[in-house]
Amino acid sequence: MKKPKLIFKYRAVSSPKEFDRLSDILKNQRLYLPTIPQLNDPFEGKINVSFGIPGSFIIRSKDNDFSPVKEAKAKTRLLALSEDCFSPQLWAYYCNDYHGVCLCFKTDSTFDSIKPVDYPEHRQIGNPVIEPSWNQIYQLLSNSLLTKQEGWKYEHEWRMIFQPQLDSEDSITTESPSFLPFDSNELVGIILGNKLSDSEKNDILAITPAHVNVFNVHTGALTGKVKLEEYGYKYPGDGSKYDYISSVEELNDRIMP
Repeated sequence: MKKPKLIFKYRAVSSPKEFDRLSDILKNQRLYLPTIPQLNDPFEGKINVSFGIPGSFIIRSKDNDFSPVKEAKAKTRLLALSEDCFSPQLWAYYCNDYHGVCLCFKTDSTFDSIKPVDYPEHRQIGNPVIEPSWNQIYQLLSNSLLTKQEGWKYEHEWRMIFQPQLDSEDSITTESPSFLPFDSNELVGIILGNKLSDSEKNDILAITPAHVNVFNVHTGALTGKVKLEEYGYKYPGDGSKYDYISSVEELNDRIMP
């Protein structure tokens, strides 16, 4: 799959805490990397392994993770992004019903290593890996995190996965980072949800770097589609076509002509 030129991160801004998190992204130029247990899908990172330890039969019968897998999940972090900024579902779910923003990043530097998520109709379980090493566990987790159930396909997700560095004896030498720093010029756009008040928009614009392109969301009453307009655009009212942006390709042309 061809890597997109732009990649997007949705953020709700409907509480002071959420605004502070957005402020941290914009001011400190970094994105938080959650661990697997912090994700909203309980099936993230499902791997099939087996250990010959006391109680292993009970653990497998209860369909639970073994302790080493739980530990590896708590030390594995990832960044989830989308190639789609026009998704009604993503705006509703990740921006608290359009009460948030969508950040637009170029993918030619920090985000160059993003990988697409696959959404197969059926996920194969296969036979368990017996007594895996830590390296094997982390590799299995990494592979699993690039596959999700078909019901999540609407997210059009791309990911970056961060895991501890291990030495030849499977001991951790470097922990996974908690944040991913990015260069200021990689943030090229911010899209404001249409449920934000004017004062909330002004607060967001006050902490947005000057070079960043700003857009408003419009939810089409007739088309039922998400559209964008450049912030500050004034329709002349002469019957001409309204200057909406209706696709990522069009947005890319506006931001990076």
